[in-house]
Amino acid sequence: MNRGGSSLTSKTTSQARAGPIGRQTKPGRAGLPSLLGEPRLQKALLRLHAGMEMDEVSKAVFDVFDAVVPNYFVAVCLQVVELEKPLIVRWSHGYSYDPAELKRFFEINPSPAVWNAHPGLKIWTSSEMFGEDWQAAPEFYRECVQPRGWHYGVVLGFWKGKRLLGVISAQRALVISAQRALAQGDFSPAEVRCLLRLHPYFDAALQRLDRLHAERNARAASEQLLRRLPLPTVLLDWDLHVVHSNLAARDSCALWNLGRGQARAIKSRADFRLPAVLLEKCRELKALWNGKMLERYSLASPVGHPMCHPSQPDLRANIHLVQRSTGSITKPIFRVDFEEAPAANSHATGAQTPLSLNLRLTRRERELMELICQGAANKEIASRLSLSVGTVKKELNTLYQKLEVHSRSQLMALMR
Repeated sequence: MNRGGSSLTSKTTSQARAGPIGRQTKPGRAGLPSLLGEPRLQKALLRLHAGMEMDEVSKAVFDVFDAVVPNYFVAVCLQVVELEKPLIVRWSHGYSYDPAELKRFFEINPSPAVWNAHPGLKIWTSSEMFGEDWQAAPEFYRECVQPRGWHYGVVLGFWKGKRLLGVISAQRALVISAQRALAQGDFSPAEVRCLLRLHPYFDAALQRLDRLHAERNARAASEQLLRRLPLPTVLLDWDLHVVHSNLAARDSCALWNLGRGQARAIKSRADFRLPAVLLEKCRELKALWNGKMLERYSLASPVGHPMCHPSQPDLRANIHLVQRSTGSITKPIFRVDFEEAPAANSHATGAQTPLSLNLRLTRRERELMELICQGAANKEIASRLSLSVGTVKKELNTLYQKLEVHSRSQLMALMR
Protein backbone atom coordinates (compact mmCIF):
# COMPACT_ATOMS: atom_id res chain seq x y z
CA MET A 1 0.00 0.00 0.00
CA ASN A 2 1.21 3.45 -0.84
CA ARG A 3 0.90 5.29 2.45
CA GLY A 4 1.88 8.70 1.09
CA GLY A 5 5.27 10.36 0.89
CA SER A 6 7.28 7.41 -0.47
CA SER A 7 6.84 4.13 -2.32
CA LEU A 8 7.81 1.26 -0.07
CA THR A 9 7.84 -2.48 -0.60
CA SER A 10 8.40 -5.25 1.92
CA LYS A 11 7.54 -8.93 2.16
CA THR A 12 9.46 -10.34 5.10
CA THR A 13 9.44 -9.40 8.74
CA SER A 14 13.00 -8.09 8.61
CA GLN A 15 12.16 -5.96 5.60
CA ALA A 16 9.06 -4.67 7.32
CA ARG A 17 11.19 -3.13 10.05
CA ALA A 18 12.88 -0.89 7.50
CA GLY A 19 9.68 0.63 6.13
CA PRO A 20 5.91 0.25 5.76
CA ILE A 21 4.59 -2.68 3.82
CA GLY A 22 4.20 -1.59 0.19
CA ARG A 23 1.30 -3.42 -1.35
CA GLN A 24 1.50 -0.90 -4.23
CA THR A 25 -2.27 -0.42 -4.39
CA LYS A 26 -4.23 2.74 -3.95
CA PRO A 27 -6.24 3.20 -0.75
CA GLY A 28 -9.42 1.17 -0.98
CA ARG A 29 -12.82 2.77 -1.06
CA ALA A 30 -14.72 0.10 0.82
CA GLY A 31 -15.95 0.91 4.26
CA LEU A 32 -15.63 4.68 4.52
CA PRO A 33 -18.64 5.74 2.41
CA SER A 34 -20.95 3.69 4.60
CA LEU A 35 -19.22 4.99 7.73
CA LEU A 36 -19.62 8.59 6.59
CA GLY A 37 -23.36 8.02 6.66
CA GLU A 38 -23.23 7.18 10.36
CA PRO A 39 -24.56 10.07 12.51
CA ARG A 40 -21.86 9.46 15.14
CA LEU A 41 -19.02 9.98 12.66
CA GLN A 42 -20.77 12.89 10.93
CA LYS A 43 -21.13 14.73 14.23
CA ALA A 44 -17.48 14.05 15.14
CA LEU A 45 -16.25 15.39 11.77
CA LEU A 46 -18.40 18.51 12.13
CA ARG A 47 -16.87 19.15 15.57
CA LEU A 48 -13.42 18.52 14.10
CA HIS A 49 -13.84 21.28 11.52
CA ALA A 50 -15.60 23.65 13.90
CA GLY A 51 -12.90 23.44 16.59
CA MET A 52 -11.04 26.69 17.27
CA GLU A 53 -8.90 25.53 20.19
CA MET A 54 -6.50 22.65 20.74
CA ASP A 55 -8.70 20.80 23.23
CA GLU A 56 -11.77 21.08 20.98
CA VAL A 57 -9.92 19.62 17.99
CA SER A 58 -8.32 16.86 20.11
CA LYS A 59 -11.68 15.77 21.52
CA ALA A 60 -13.13 15.64 18.00
CA VAL A 61 -10.15 13.54 16.83
CA PHE A 62 -10.79 11.08 19.68
CA ASP A 63 -14.47 10.85 18.72
CA VAL A 64 -13.62 10.20 15.05
CA PHE A 65 -11.27 7.36 15.98
CA ASP A 66 -13.81 5.86 18.37
CA ALA A 67 -16.42 5.92 15.61
CA VAL A 68 -14.13 4.24 13.06
CA VAL A 69 -11.82 1.74 14.80
CA PRO A 70 -11.77 0.09 18.22
CA ASN A 71 -8.80 1.41 20.22
CA TYR A 72 -7.23 1.41 23.65
CA PHE A 73 -6.37 5.08 23.60
CA VAL A 74 -5.63 7.88 21.14
CA ALA A 75 -2.85 10.49 21.55
CA VAL A 76 -2.61 13.79 19.71
CA CYS A 77 0.99 15.10 19.71
CA LEU A 78 1.88 18.53 18.34
CA GLN A 79 4.97 20.75 18.12
CA VAL A 80 7.35 17.81 17.61
CA VAL A 81 10.92 18.95 18.34
CA GLU A 82 13.69 17.20 16.43
CA LEU A 83 11.25 14.47 15.31
CA GLU A 84 11.01 13.04 18.82
CA LYS A 85 9.74 15.41 21.53
CA PRO A 86 6.16 16.70 21.18
CA LEU A 87 5.58 19.83 23.23
CA ILE A 88 1.82 19.32 23.36
CA VAL A 89 0.20 15.93 24.05
CA ARG A 90 -3.48 15.14 24.53
CA TRP A 91 -4.70 11.66 25.54
CA SER A 92 -8.13 10.03 25.19
CA HIS A 93 -10.04 7.91 27.69
CA GLY A 94 -8.21 9.43 30.67
CA TYR A 95 -4.94 7.83 29.56
CA SER A 96 -1.69 9.58 30.49
CA TYR A 97 1.93 9.22 31.54
CA ASP A 98 3.49 11.05 34.45
CA PRO A 99 6.28 13.54 33.47
CA ALA A 100 9.15 11.14 34.26
CA GLU A 101 7.54 8.32 32.28
CA LEU A 102 6.76 10.66 29.40
CA LYS A 103 10.35 11.88 29.25
CA ARG A 104 11.63 8.30 29.10
CA PHE A 105 8.90 7.43 26.57
CA PHE A 106 10.23 9.98 24.08
CA GLU A 107 13.91 9.30 24.86
CA ILE A 108 13.68 5.69 23.63
CA ASN A 109 10.76 6.03 21.23
CA PRO A 110 11.77 4.45 17.86
CA SER A 111 9.35 6.62 15.82
CA PRO A 112 11.91 9.36 14.92
CA ALA A 113 13.84 6.84 12.82
CA VAL A 114 10.66 6.12 10.86
CA TRP A 115 9.99 9.79 10.13
CA ASN A 116 13.63 10.36 9.19
CA ALA A 117 13.63 7.41 6.79
CA HIS A 118 10.26 8.24 5.21
CA PRO A 119 9.63 12.00 5.05
CA GLY A 120 6.08 12.78 4.02
CA LEU A 121 4.77 9.40 5.18
CA LYS A 122 1.10 9.63 6.13
CA ILE A 123 0.37 6.38 7.96
CA TRP A 124 2.15 3.32 9.34
CA THR A 125 1.59 0.61 11.93
CA SER A 126 3.89 -0.60 14.68
CA SER A 127 3.85 -4.19 13.43
CA GLU A 128 5.04 -3.06 9.99
CA MET A 129 7.87 -0.99 11.39
CA PHE A 130 9.05 -2.91 14.42
CA GLY A 131 7.72 -6.44 13.92
CA GLU A 132 4.69 -8.28 15.26
CA ASP A 133 6.39 -8.74 18.65
CA TRP A 134 8.40 -5.48 18.61
CA GLN A 135 11.65 -7.34 17.77
CA ALA A 136 13.10 -4.12 16.31
CA ALA A 137 12.37 -2.06 19.43
CA PRO A 138 12.60 -4.37 22.47
CA GLU A 139 13.63 -1.68 24.97
CA PHE A 140 10.73 0.58 24.11
CA TYR A 141 8.31 -2.34 24.21
CA ARG A 142 9.63 -3.59 27.54
CA GLU A 143 9.56 -0.18 29.28
CA CYS A 144 6.72 1.74 27.66
CA VAL A 145 4.37 -0.59 25.81
CA GLN A 146 3.95 -3.85 27.70
CA PRO A 147 3.55 -2.33 31.21
CA ARG A 148 0.78 -0.09 29.89
CA GLY A 149 -1.26 -2.89 28.39
CA TRP A 150 -1.17 -1.96 24.72
CA HIS A 151 0.55 -3.77 21.89
CA TYR A 152 -0.43 -2.56 18.40
CA GLY A 153 -0.31 0.95 17.10
CA VAL A 154 -1.21 2.98 14.02
CA VAL A 155 0.26 6.42 13.48
CA LEU A 156 -0.83 9.21 11.12
CA GLY A 157 1.65 11.92 10.23
CA PHE A 158 0.76 15.47 9.17
CA TRP A 159 3.37 17.57 7.45
CA LYS A 160 3.99 21.18 6.58
CA GLY A 161 6.65 21.33 3.94
CA LYS A 162 9.21 18.55 4.07
CA ARG A 163 9.79 18.30 7.79
CA LEU A 164 7.88 17.43 10.93
CA LEU A 165 6.57 20.17 13.15
CA GLY A 166 9.07 21.28 15.76
CA VAL A 167 12.24 21.52 13.69
CA ILE A 168 14.06 24.83 13.96
CA SER A 169 13.08 25.89 10.42
CA ALA A 170 9.51 26.06 11.77
CA GLN A 171 8.13 23.55 9.25
CA ARG A 172 5.50 21.56 10.86
CA ALA A 173 3.98 18.08 11.37
CA LEU A 174 1.05 17.05 13.54
CA VAL A 175 0.89 13.40 14.73
CA ILE A 176 -2.09 11.29 15.82
CA SER A 177 -1.61 7.75 17.14
CA ALA A 178 -4.11 5.12 18.23
CA GLN A 179 -2.98 2.17 20.34
CA ARG A 180 -4.66 -1.17 20.86
CA ALA A 181 -4.48 -3.81 23.53
CA LEU A 182 -3.25 -7.24 22.43
CA ALA A 183 -6.70 -8.77 22.81
CA GLN A 184 -8.13 -6.36 20.23
CA GLY A 185 -5.76 -7.57 17.54
CA ASP A 186 -3.73 -5.63 15.00
CA PHE A 187 -5.23 -2.95 12.78
CA SER A 188 -6.53 -4.65 9.66
CA PRO A 189 -5.67 -3.47 6.12
CA ALA A 190 -9.28 -2.31 5.71
CA GLU A 191 -9.06 -0.22 8.90
CA VAL A 192 -5.76 1.28 7.80
CA ARG A 193 -7.25 2.18 4.41
CA CYS A 194 -10.18 3.78 6.16
CA LEU A 195 -7.91 5.88 8.39
CA LEU A 196 -5.84 6.87 5.37
CA ARG A 197 -8.96 8.15 3.64
CA LEU A 198 -9.79 10.14 6.78
CA HIS A 199 -6.30 11.66 6.77
CA PRO A 200 -7.34 14.76 4.73
CA TYR A 201 -10.08 15.53 7.26
CA PHE A 202 -7.59 15.53 10.15
CA ASP A 203 -5.01 17.40 8.08
CA ALA A 204 -7.40 20.20 7.12
CA ALA A 205 -8.46 20.72 10.74
CA LEU A 206 -4.93 20.71 12.15
CA GLN A 207 -3.49 22.95 9.45
CA ARG A 208 -6.36 25.37 10.00
CA LEU A 209 -5.65 25.37 13.74
CA ASP A 210 -1.97 26.00 13.02
CA ARG A 211 -2.80 29.01 10.83
CA LEU A 212 -5.21 30.35 13.41
CA HIS A 213 -2.61 30.21 16.17
CA ALA A 214 -0.03 31.85 13.90
CA GLU A 215 -2.45 34.70 13.19
CA ARG A 216 -3.10 35.14 16.90
CA ASN A 217 0.61 35.35 17.63
CA ALA A 218 1.07 37.92 14.86
CA ARG A 219 -1.87 39.95 16.15
CA ALA A 220 -0.51 39.88 19.71
CA ALA A 221 2.89 41.08 18.48
CA SER A 222 1.30 43.82 16.36
CA GLU A 223 -0.76 45.01 19.32
CA GLN A 224 2.40 45.24 21.40
CA LEU A 225 4.10 47.14 18.59
CA LEU A 226 1.27 49.67 18.37
CA ARG A 227 1.29 50.17 22.12
CA ARG A 228 4.99 50.93 22.02
CA LEU A 229 5.11 53.41 19.16
CA PRO A 230 7.09 55.62 18.61
CA LEU A 231 9.72 53.54 20.39
CA PRO A 232 12.06 51.67 17.98
CA THR A 233 10.71 48.13 17.61
CA VAL A 234 11.32 45.24 15.18
CA LEU A 235 9.18 42.10 14.84
CA LEU A 236 10.78 38.86 13.57
CA ASP A 237 9.11 35.56 12.73
CA TRP A 238 10.51 32.21 13.91
CA ASP A 239 12.84 32.04 10.90
CA LEU A 240 14.21 35.47 11.91
CA HIS A 241 12.72 37.25 8.92
CA VAL A 242 11.63 40.84 9.60
CA VAL A 243 7.83 41.03 9.83
CA HIS A 244 7.63 44.71 10.72
CA SER A 245 9.86 47.61 11.73
CA ASN A 246 9.28 51.30 12.27
CA LEU A 247 11.55 54.16 11.16
CA ALA A 248 12.92 54.61 14.67
CA ALA A 249 14.00 50.95 14.67
CA ARG A 250 15.80 51.38 11.34
CA ASP A 251 17.71 54.31 12.79
CA SER A 252 18.62 52.25 15.87
CA CYS A 253 19.83 49.33 13.75
CA ALA A 254 22.02 51.75 11.79
CA LEU A 255 23.58 52.98 15.05
CA TRP A 256 24.30 49.39 16.10
CA ASN A 257 25.69 48.36 12.71
CA LEU A 258 27.62 51.50 11.65
CA GLY A 259 28.24 53.65 14.71
CA ARG A 260 26.92 57.17 15.24
CA GLY A 261 29.21 59.00 12.84
CA GLN A 262 28.73 56.78 9.80
CA ALA A 263 25.01 56.21 10.50
CA ARG A 264 24.37 59.96 10.30
CA ALA A 265 26.61 60.45 7.26
CA ILE A 266 24.80 58.02 4.95
CA LYS A 267 21.21 57.05 4.20
CA SER A 268 21.30 54.20 6.64
CA ARG A 269 17.59 53.38 6.45
CA ALA A 270 18.05 52.09 2.92
CA ASP A 271 20.48 49.42 4.19
CA PHE A 272 18.32 48.06 7.01
CA ARG A 273 19.42 44.85 8.70
CA LEU A 274 19.17 43.59 12.26
CA PRO A 275 22.53 43.64 14.08
CA ALA A 276 24.34 40.30 13.96
CA VAL A 277 24.74 40.09 17.75
CA LEU A 278 20.95 40.38 18.18
CA LEU A 279 20.29 37.74 15.53
CA GLU A 280 22.68 35.40 17.31
CA LYS A 281 20.85 36.00 20.60
CA CYS A 282 17.55 35.17 18.88
CA ARG A 283 19.05 31.89 17.67
CA GLU A 284 20.09 31.08 21.24
CA LEU A 285 16.57 31.81 22.47
CA LYS A 286 15.14 29.52 19.78
CA ALA A 287 17.25 26.65 21.11
CA LEU A 288 16.26 27.46 24.69
CA TRP A 289 12.59 27.72 23.79
CA ASN A 290 12.40 24.09 22.66
CA GLY A 291 13.73 22.84 26.00
CA LYS A 292 11.73 25.25 28.13
CA MET A 293 8.47 24.41 26.35
CA LEU A 294 9.03 20.75 27.20
CA GLU A 295 8.92 21.87 30.83
CA ARG A 296 5.80 23.98 30.12
CA TYR A 297 7.78 27.10 30.99
CA SER A 298 7.68 30.29 28.97
CA LEU A 299 10.78 32.32 28.13
CA ALA A 300 8.64 35.46 28.15
CA SER A 301 9.34 37.93 30.95
CA PRO A 302 8.40 41.56 31.65
CA VAL A 303 12.02 42.69 31.26
CA GLY A 304 12.72 40.56 28.19
CA HIS A 305 16.27 39.46 27.41
CA PRO A 306 18.47 42.59 27.66
CA MET A 307 21.45 43.11 25.37
CA CYS A 308 24.13 45.80 25.14
CA HIS A 309 26.17 46.78 22.09
CA PRO A 310 29.62 45.07 22.33
CA SER A 311 31.53 48.34 21.96
CA GLN A 312 28.89 51.01 22.71
CA PRO A 313 27.31 50.04 26.04
CA ASP A 314 24.89 52.98 25.91
CA LEU A 315 23.11 51.23 23.00
CA ARG A 316 20.74 48.63 24.39
CA ALA A 317 18.06 46.27 23.19
CA ASN A 318 15.51 43.93 24.74
CA ILE A 319 14.39 40.75 22.99
CA HIS A 320 10.93 39.39 23.84
CA LEU A 321 9.30 36.15 22.70
CA VAL A 322 5.66 36.86 21.92
CA GLN A 323 3.29 33.91 22.09
CA ARG A 324 -0.40 33.84 22.86
CA SER A 325 0.14 31.02 25.37
CA THR A 326 2.43 28.07 26.07
CA GLY A 327 -0.32 25.88 24.61
CA SER A 328 -0.11 27.49 21.18
CA ILE A 329 0.83 25.06 18.42
CA THR A 330 2.78 27.72 16.52
CA LYS A 331 6.21 29.17 17.18
CA PRO A 332 6.51 32.54 18.93
CA ILE A 333 7.40 35.86 17.30
CA PHE A 334 10.44 37.88 18.38
CA ARG A 335 10.00 41.51 19.39
CA VAL A 336 13.22 43.54 19.59
CA ASP A 337 13.03 46.88 21.42
CA PHE A 338 15.88 49.38 21.09
CA GLU A 339 16.84 52.14 23.50
CA GLU A 340 19.72 54.36 24.46
CA ALA A 341 20.79 54.37 28.09
CA PRO A 342 20.75 57.75 29.85
CA ALA A 343 24.15 59.43 29.94
CA ALA A 344 25.90 60.21 33.20
CA ASN A 345 24.57 63.76 32.90
CA SER A 346 20.85 63.48 33.61
CA HIS A 347 20.17 66.27 31.09
CA ALA A 348 22.10 64.56 28.29
CA THR A 349 20.39 64.30 24.95
CA GLY A 350 20.17 60.52 25.30
CA ALA A 351 18.11 60.71 28.51
CA GLN A 352 14.68 59.17 28.30
CA THR A 353 11.62 61.36 28.74
CA PRO A 354 8.60 60.50 30.89
CA LEU A 355 6.62 60.06 27.66
CA SER A 356 9.00 57.42 26.28
CA LEU A 357 9.09 55.68 29.64
CA ASN A 358 5.31 55.56 29.83
CA LEU A 359 5.12 53.99 26.38
CA ARG A 360 7.21 51.08 27.65
CA LEU A 361 4.75 50.26 30.43
CA THR A 362 1.50 48.32 30.52
CA ARG A 363 -1.71 50.01 31.65
CA ARG A 364 -1.42 48.40 35.10
CA GLU A 365 2.20 49.50 35.43
CA ARG A 366 1.27 53.08 34.52
CA GLU A 367 -1.48 53.05 37.16
CA LEU A 368 0.98 51.70 39.70
CA MET A 369 3.59 54.32 38.83
CA GLU A 370 1.04 57.14 39.06
CA LEU A 371 0.02 56.07 42.56
CA ILE A 372 3.66 55.79 43.64
CA CYS A 373 4.34 59.31 42.37
CA GLN A 374 1.36 60.43 44.46
CA GLY A 375 3.07 58.97 47.53
CA ALA A 376 0.67 56.05 48.08
CA ALA A 377 1.86 53.15 50.24
CA ASN A 378 1.62 49.52 49.15
CA LYS A 379 -1.52 48.90 51.22
CA GLU A 380 -3.31 51.89 49.70
CA ILE A 381 -2.23 50.87 46.19
CA ALA A 382 -3.56 47.35 46.80
CA SER A 383 -6.92 48.76 47.92
CA ARG A 384 -7.28 51.17 45.00
CA LEU A 385 -6.27 48.62 42.35
CA SER A 386 -8.16 45.68 43.98
CA LEU A 387 -4.95 43.67 44.38
CA SER A 388 -3.25 41.90 47.25
CA VAL A 389 -0.27 43.56 48.91
CA GLY A 390 1.90 40.66 47.72
CA THR A 391 0.85 41.23 44.11
CA VAL A 392 1.61 44.94 44.43
CA LYS A 393 5.12 44.15 45.69
CA LYS A 394 5.68 41.70 42.83
CA GLU A 395 4.51 44.19 40.18
CA LEU A 396 6.54 46.95 41.79
CA ASN A 397 9.66 44.80 41.55
CA THR A 398 8.92 44.14 37.86
CA LEU A 399 8.49 47.89 37.32
CA TYR A 400 11.88 48.59 38.96
CA GLN A 401 13.58 46.02 36.69
CA LYS A 402 11.97 47.41 33.56
CA LEU A 403 12.96 51.01 34.35
CA GLU A 404 16.34 50.05 35.88
CA VAL A 405 15.74 51.75 39.24
CA HIS A 406 16.03 50.39 42.76
CA SER A 407 13.68 52.47 44.91
CA ARG A 408 10.55 54.62 44.89
CA SER A 409 12.60 57.79 45.17
CA GLN A 410 14.61 56.87 42.05
CA LEU A 411 11.39 56.08 40.20
CA MET A 412 9.82 59.41 41.18
CA ALA A 413 13.01 61.28 40.16
CA LEU A 414 13.00 59.48 36.79
CA MET A 415 9.44 60.65 36.09
CA ARG A 416 10.04 64.34 36.83
